Amino acid sequence: MTTELFARSRTSVRRPVTIRAVQGALRRDEVLYEIALGEPTSFGIVVTRATARTVRLPARKAILAHADALVSAARGGTDISSEAKALGATLLTGLRELSSHRRLIISAEGTMQQVPFELLEPSSSRRLLETHVVSYTPSASKRPSLA
Repeated sequence: MTTELFARSRTSVRRPVTIRAVQGALRRDEVLYEIALGEPTSFGIVVTRATARTVRLPARKAILAHADALVSAARGGTDISSEAKALGATLLTGLRELSSHRRLIISAEGTMQQVPFELLEPSSSRRLLETHVVSYTPSASKRPSLA
């Protein structure tokens, strides 16, 4: 038997959200970082209350290699320092908003959702968990699975 809620969720249409609407929903100290993986280039979409821009990132394959190495090391209980620095350098080097915003909202797709971004180290030697409040939101890139 299908419930009304399930029936509505299967037929609901996702409406696009404007950058201005996202900006209006953000706090002054928040930055949203959407990671859109692709080949040969991936992109980071960086949104604050006042600005929105894109950052060019390496190819999907390169990012996922770093991400998989970090997740494997963390799950295996081994030292993750080198993996956290490598992925942090790959994803966060161009994210200058980190210096002025203390709350980072990550929006990532697929296996990137398994990455503990709090453990990443930007250019400094401190992990994000020591300097920022990190939270997560579903990716705008992919429609969630109903299965």
